[in-house]
Amino acid sequence: MNSFTSIIGKSKASILGVLLATLIVVPTLGGCTEQQENTDTTADETTAQVSENLPEQPFTVPGWLAFGTKEGSEGASEYPFSPVNPEAEIAVFSDEWSQVESGTTLIALASGVKEEVTFRRSAQEPYGCNDTPTAMATFSAPQPLPEGAVWLLPPSQADAATAVSLEELPLDEVPETLLALDKRVPLSAKAWQAGEMTLLLERIGEDTVRLKIAQDSEEIYNTEAEILSMEAAYEESVDLSAPFQPGIPQPVGAFQFSENAVPLIVLWTPSFEGHNFQVLVPSSGTLAPIDAAYVYYCAF
Repeated sequence: MNSFTSIIGKSKASILGVLLATLIVVPTLGGCTEQQENTDTTADETTAQVSENLPEQPFTVPGWLAFGTKEGSEGASEYPFSPVNPEAEIAVFSDEWSQVESGTTLIALASGVKEEVTFRRSAQEPYGCNDTPTAMATFSAPQPLPEGAVWLLPPSQADAATAVSLEELPLDEVPETLLALDKRVPLSAKAWQAGEMTLLLERIGEDTVRLKIAQDSEEIYNTEAEILSMEAAYEESVDLSAPFQPGIPQPVGAFQFSENAVPLIVLWTPSFEGHNFQVLVPSSGTLAPIDAAYVYYCAF
């Protein structure tokens, strides 16, 4: 027991500070992802095995999920899960890139960015509060990328997708069909905009939230999540004004694929010792969840 034992008896603000400073991540690798049926993509895209000994594409759309890195551990961070690597701008939590030749080029997509990047290596990289060796594929880019989700594509599939800007949406701009007027307070709701898509987290109980996603105000995805608790250490109610809370998901990236009208959404859910990532893949006008990775970050 280490970092979280110190939060016993502290205020909520202190607890959230500890969470932000110490949350964690260890990967579920591509071989554990789950294929979804009835997608809008072609069979060739679904089973794509691309050149240059690249690993199999694990989702029902082309490409791989990656994340922008931080150069150092000091300074402000948008997300506590961001890998720290002064020599790489992008990291994939995976051990399936060992056969890829150093110098292989791919195309990286992030908000406002579409550029060629270069594969560095597949190795156990230090990660988390104790620099735990963690399987990663790392990439060099001409410029730092924003923290959050990055999508990687082979050059031959560079036109398959574009990044969609993901921004927090003021609650007074959320359609009334999605959020009642009396729920428009930061404690009870939080919203984002991704293209024509609205994403809404709504508190529906002391320890429960509902995530709703709508395209052009028509709901296409709806799920519930529960805040995590640990007796005598962390027992908090849902407060959506907090930067994050364990067990509560939030979007960290959006990507538009040419074969689909609905963008793909990347969700992050923090836990006590790590970070979970899920990809909501377009599927017949809706979104199909696929577990993408769990990455260990720090012992509780």
